[in-house]
Amino acid sequence: METRPEELSARARICRAALRSFAERGFASTSIRGVAAEAGVSPGLVQHYFRTKRDLAAAVEELAIARLGEVIAAVPVSGEPDDVAGAISAAVGAFALANPDVIAYARRSVLEAGSFGDTVVRTVASLASALTGRLEAAGMLRDDVDPTWVRAGALVIATGPYLLEPWLAEVAGRPVMTAEFMEGWGALWAGIVSRGILRPGAS
Repeated sequence: METRPEELSARARICRAALRSFAERGFASTSIRGVAAEAGVSPGLVQHYFRTKRDLAAAVEELAIARLGEVIAAVPVSGEPDDVAGAISAAVGAFALANPDVIAYARRSVLEAGSFGDTVVRTVASLASALTGRLEAAGMLRDDVDPTWVRAGALVIATGPYLLEPWLAEVAGRPVMTAEFMEGWGALWAGIVSRGILRPGAS
């Protein structure tokens, strides 16, 4: 995940190393010893902070979910449709580019029916529902749009390119986790959202 000044501690290095290992190898193939080596600390220090590997994974997952929630909560819900749709798309894309290990771990966990993948999808669904509610309360949804399908569509838009990354890259003929791809993907969906879901609102 992106580094913040307060995250330069040994505990933070352990969490970052664990996330990389979970993303690359999966939970089952990640070891406390391997995480310790990558973080540059002793296995004993890892277990000082986290009694078990499951405790370590829980801390990593909680941090990742909190970061995603911060991103979505900061999205504006007033203004012209193009601006709101663009802000939503830009926020999700920026998070993905800044946190590739989170995306990789979530995709692996979803495909392997892991608990983190389930948590991510349910969390994104909840955030999409909350954002839809904010847009509806702000009078930003078109009268002929069913909020249920807005919530469902937001979930697909927010998770699709990341959970399907290898296959989407094959279809697109280019890497997915790049600023160029995100800009194109964001423009496509922002246009659909602004024209098909949102209506002009008061800024």
